[in-house]
Amino acid sequence: AYLKARLEIYSSQSFREIKGIQGTWWEIGSSNSYIEQQNSNGISTTGKFPTTQVNISGATTLAAETTQDMTAGFEKAGFSISGGFGSKYYARKNINLSYEYSLY
Repeated sequence: AYLKARLEIYSSQSFREIKGIQGTWWEIGSSNSYIEQQNSNGISTTGKFPTTQVNISGATTLAAETTQDMTAGFEKAGFSISGGFGSKYYARKNINLSYEYSLY
């Protein structure tokens, strides 16, 4: 899963500043998985805008439907397994991520 942000940036010659954060969201990297719940946000590291650095953070639960044969691979990757009803198993992993983006 990828934590993304859309920033409003002003640039003039060598001067740049982040005027605001237009949005933050999670994206999945595989069509075999989906996001069950998510939250994300972004803040200025100075506490106000405009700024030159922001912190983006969030949490999500990545989930996938799988078969019994594949559960060991998911467990090895840190997923928890539930289900076992019929041939359906569900792999879930909680992800917390935070990063800073700086213009300079």
